[in-house]
Amino acid sequence: MLKTPNECRAFFRDLCTLAEIETMAERFQIAKMVNRNIPYREVSKKTGSSTATVTRVTHWLHHGMGGYKLALDPMKSSNVRLAIQKEGRLKDASFNFLESRGIKFGKKNGRTLIVPCENTDVEILYVRHSEIPKYVESSAADFGIVGENVLYENEFNVKQVKKLGFGRCKLVIAAPTKSGIKTVFGLREERIATSYPNSLAKFLRKQRVNAAVIEIKGTVEIAPALGLADAICDITQTGKTLKANNLKPLATLFKSEAVLIESPIERKEKNDFIKKFLTL
Repeated sequence: MLKTPNECRAFFRDLCTLAEIETMAERFQIAKMVNRNIPYREVSKKTGSSTATVTRVTHWLHHGMGGYKLALDPMKSSNVRLAIQKEGRLKDASFNFLESRGIKFGKKNGRTLIVPCENTDVEILYVRHSEIPKYVESSAADFGIVGENVLYENEFNVKQVKKLGFGRCKLVIAAPTKSGIKTVFGLREERIATSYPNSLAKFLRKQRVNAAVIEIKGTVEIAPALGLADAICDITQTGKTLKANNLKPLATLFKSEAVLIESPIERKEKNDFIKKFLTL
């Protein structure tokens, strides 16, 4: 009896907890990928789900009562789904950019993850910054606004449509001002704390610097003061945080800004969105 995506969303919001909705969303993404004949191991890797879960979803996709296929087969929603940061430095700038293109947003209440726009067939998906490429890669979202630094850190099967001109920053290596370390070559056999282990490892290999990469989730600037590392590698915009922690930049790995990324699946609605809102 449910006829529209909005009716389905309202139904599930009333019927299920957020955790239950997220579990269903995860399994639906698995079903979409399996339906496209993507190998089990690749599905497991891309979604972070166990192979047992992938096998279970596959069983019901092919041998159930057709529930997955009812949802997968038509894919009739004409809405374009755009993933943006639910919290963080790119959130407000992303809104400002989209508003400058004439998109008006609906109101978001606390637990709502998907919010339809008021004046067009676009809906906003609120997720963590690091997860945006995963949603776009699996076509759970048609587009996403994400920092280039996230794309550089991990490889994703997404297309960069446009650089957006905001969220500019750079990934740098920095050492304590009193350490005596002048260049990255002074970090040989030393420890570098970072939230970007892959980006740092690439740079160190290119420079032929043998140093220990210590992955830290969250704030890394304090690591040298705590004796956890001899230097850090982190994103900076103004350099104020580095100075506040008595750190000096040694090298810039790359510069980054916000970009619009696109899912690999072709849809007419996606092309219409680009022509209408991104050709200004």
